Amino acid sequence: MLVRSVTYRNFRNLSDVTFLPDPGVNVLHGKNAQGKTNVLEGIYLFAQGRSFRTPHESDLTRFGETEAGVSLAYVSEKTPEKLRTVDIRWSLTLKKRILRVDSVPVSRMSEMIGGFRAVLFCPQHLSLVNDGPAIRRNFLDVAISQLEPRYLASLQSYRRLLEQRNARLRQLKAEAIGAYPKTDATAEVISAQMAKEAAFLAGRRYEYTEKLSGECASFFADLTAADGFTEKEVPSLRYRTPKTEEEYRKALTENLDGEIRMGVTLYGIQKDDVEIRLNGHDARIFASQGQQRSLALALKFGEGALSARISGEEPVYLLDDILSELDGVRREYLLSGIRRKQVILTSCDPLPIECRRVEVVNGTLLPANGRR
Repeated sequence: MLVRSVTYRNFRNLSDVTFLPDPGVNVLHGKNAQGKTNVLEGIYLFAQGRSFRTPHESDLTRFGETEAGVSLAYVSEKTPEKLRTVDIRWSLTLKKRILRVDSVPVSRMSEMIGGFRAVLFCPQHLSLVNDGPAIRRNFLDVAISQLEPRYLASLQSYRRLLEQRNARLRQLKAEAIGAYPKTDATAEVISAQMAKEAAFLAGRRYEYTEKLSGECASFFADLTAADGFTEKEVPSLRYRTPKTEEEYRKALTENLDGEIRMGVTLYGIQKDDVEIRLNGHDARIFASQGQQRSLALALKFGEGALSARISGEEPVYLLDDILSELDGVRREYLLSGIRRKQVILTSCDPLPIECRRVEVVNGTLLPANGRR
């Protein structure tokens, strides 16, 4: 998968900019707050369906403007002769978003997801191991959604149902006189629908984690060998064995009075986590900071390798200011691992590697070598 061009219009500080990346490594360099990350953010919109920095489209619109947009043109390795285009435009005045795939209007962002695939690695991902469960659930959800559109649709449905159920619980709490009710017809209907989605989503998370565990172990072994370690360290990932639809339904209906008391759903896949272990021990507790960063690197490389294995082609790699966060060994490992892939990375300095360099100055792209 190769990005051919990206055009930005009033996107953050990119007023009218077109970026034509090379098929190999592309380095966007420049001082802070010049727009380097904005370039990556616009590309990743088409892989994730939303910004990885903000949930608000108003934040993406150039200051003083009311309309903005991003257009992406890419080719698949399977059909390199066919140029695919995806386009997002939005109006703050009309509160309207216009989406197109190959010039054909679509109604939802979810209809775009899965066509263009990318792996993002930014400083926040270095906390994949030691941060809370939410960052690991989001990691799985984003990775699987790019490979299976049905997963994204099911995830969105589950989240809507969860909001409805929580609203119903709060309503029942406010209306309760004396003891909280142990049953409620409306909550039971919502719980049954949630149970169906939960069984599907948990099953997919479990299957993906099992596959990712092997990829992660392979990359981690290579990285620790490059770091000079002779003692074998084996990482493993585990997502809890998924329940059946009936088991989820039972968990969501047996303790309704306790959930009403709390005003929130206490059971379900929104509480799940990915266990990351190193030689059988919880990596969050027993792994050093260096080991945790190596595990984070292995997770992101594993995500890319699994995407390539399942889809049949390499995703695009987007690396946002990650090199400055890594030591020499991990930096060299990352740079060696991204060769022969399309990579767009940001850095404060032009890197001494074979690549295409583009300087970013106040929202303008200034090619240091090659095309604009």
